[in-house]
Amino acid sequence: MNSLPSSTLSLIQDFNTEVRRLRNAEQYRHLHCSGSSDLYSSKLAAKNIRATLKHTFPAVKFSVRMDGFIAVNVSWDNGPGLDDVEGCLEPFRMRAEHGNKPNPWHSVFGWVKTIALCRGE
Repeated sequence: MNSLPSSTLSLIQDFNTEVRRLRNAEQYRHLHCSGSSDLYSSKLAAKNIRATLKHTFPAVKFSVRMDGFIAVNVSWDNGPGLDDVEGCLEPFRMRAEHGNKPNPWHSVFGWVKTIALCRGE
């Protein structure tokens, strides 16, 4: 049986440790965690984007809609600016610098490739 190099095992252990930390972190209690059926799910990310927006901006009504399998459209009237909303949703976005591989956050809370924002007046 082939065994993994110790450096690879260490990366896996670090990844799993961070996943456990995120799942149990008090500051993320308002978010839904992945189960075995929705690992890396964009639907899970959309659900958590809604929860994050409601938690961060409770007085503002947001519309969060899936656009295909890996994109989400977010719109709202008045309230926070684009930069504020984009900043709180950034963790859900899969970026090229992630090597297009999920990080622990994505594994626990989901990910999308694109988040399109539209603020009305």
